[in-house]
Amino acid sequence: MPGTFVVDMTATFKSAVFMTSQPKLKFGTQVQETNAAGAPKWTVELAATFTPGSPGMPETSELLKVTVTGGPNPGDGLNPGTPVLLEGFRVGTNPPEKRDDGRIQGGRLWYTATGLRSAVAAANGGRRPAGAE
Repeated sequence: MPGTFVVDMTATFKSAVFMTSQPKLKFGTQVQETNAAGAPKWTVELAATFTPGSPGMPETSELLKVTVTGGPNPGDGLNPGTPVLLEGFRVGTNPPEKRDDGRIQGGRLWYTATGLRSAVAAANGGRRPAGAE
């Protein structure tokens, strides 16, 4: 899809910290959204700090809401505050459209990923800390 880009998390973010994960609900309902194949969609919230683009630029942080599709809740087993990595992380935009009432809708960034994992396990090669069973 044009306007969709794959993101290298380690080059883009200084850090990404897990906040929460919950079912993505169909608008105005309590029904979880699914993709065309029936896989459930989840909304994962991350506190992300962007790597400054140039020396001397300040760090910028924001809360990102990322849609992760498939499987059980991707946040299961992660505590809030855990450094994380998104697998298959992509960003895109909804094109702006003028509504009948003259207001503009769309033109927003959206984020998707195929998975979520702890960056702590990745940092030590997936090994458990000493003494953990």
